[in-house]
Amino acid sequence: MARVTENWSEYRIKFGESATRVYIVDEVADAEQAARAAGVPAEGSTHQRDNSLYAESPDVQQISQTPAYRVTVNYAPQDPAAAAEQPNPVSRKARVSWGRFDITEITEVDPEGNPIVNSAGDVPDPPPTEEVAVRVLTIKKWESSFDLSLAGQYEDTTNADEFSLGNGHTVAKGQALCRTIMPAEEYDIGTPKPLLIVYTFWLRNGDEPWRRRFIDQGFRATYADEDGKIVPGELFSRSGVQASRECRLDGQGRPFDSSLWKIERDDKEPAPNGEPQGAKVERKEKAVILAYRRYRETSFTGLGIF
Repeated sequence: MARVTENWSEYRIKFGESATRVYIVDEVADAEQAARAAGVPAEGSTHQRDNSLYAESPDVQQISQTPAYRVTVNYAPQDPAAAAEQPNPVSRKARVSWGRFDITEITEVDPEGNPIVNSAGDVPDPPPTEEVAVRVLTIKKWESSFDLSLAGQYEDTTNADEFSLGNGHTVAKGQALCRTIMPAEEYDIGTPKPLLIVYTFWLRNGDEPWRRRFIDQGFRATYADEDGKIVPGELFSRSGVQASRECRLDGQGRPFDSSLWKIERDDKEPAPNGEPQGAKVERKEKAVILAYRRYRETSFTGLGIF
C-alpha cells in the first residue's frame, strides 16, 4: 500500500489566490500510482483551509536514486465561466488503482484443502504459518455527498456474488473484502458540493479465502442415548484407551474413522449431529475441513461503482 508523507516545510497558501502542497510517496509501482495514492489531493478537490482553491493536476517527479516520488499539488481559484462549462464531477467515471501487501496467517490446510499433519497424523504444535498476498483495489469516485450509513453497511463485508471490474476482470464470490469507504479529504459539514469518495478493497485468490478454516476434530463424538437424543460421548481407542489427542470427525459429529475410535468404553453407535451451523463443510480424503465466515456477506453491486 502506498505510503504518503506531506512535506510541511514546503506548505504554502495565499488565501483566495494560490496554494502548494508537496508529498513524498513511496511503495508504489510508478508515477501514475503515486499521483493517485490515497492521501494525495485529487484533481478538482478543494483545499482543506480554503474552499475557493481547487487542486490542479499533480506534478510527479521520481526522487533521484530512490523508488520514491515527489508529488506537488498546486491550487488555484476556479474561473466562474470555466466552472459553468465543466461537467458535473459526479458524472465522471470511477478511477482505479492497485497495490499489494503480505499478511501472515496460521494455516491448518494446504492449498488443496488437505490437513497439514505429520507422518503420524498429528497436527503440528504450534501450527505453521504462511505469507499470503493481498491485492489492494482502490476506487475513487465523485459522489454528491458522503453516505455514512452506506459505509457502515459495506465495510468489513465480503462479496456475496461475483462482480466485474470491466476490461474482462472478474472477482469471484468471497474473494473481495471491503475495508473502508471514506472521503478523500476534509470537508465542511453541510457543504452542498460533490466529494471524492475512496473505496478500498482487499482481494485474495482461492475459494472464499476470507473464511477461517480448520480440521474438524475433538475428544468427543455424538451418539443417540436411550431416549433417542443426540449427545456427545468421550472417544476411546479400539483397545479401550481414552483419547489423549484430538480425533478427526466426519463433519457431523461422528468419528472420521470408526475402525480406530469408539464412543465410550461400551462402544456406542455413532449418530449424526448435523453439520455445524454456519460452517462450510469441505470433505477431503483424510479429513473434513470446517470453513467459517469471518465477515458478513453482501452484494457489492449495491455500491453502484462496478
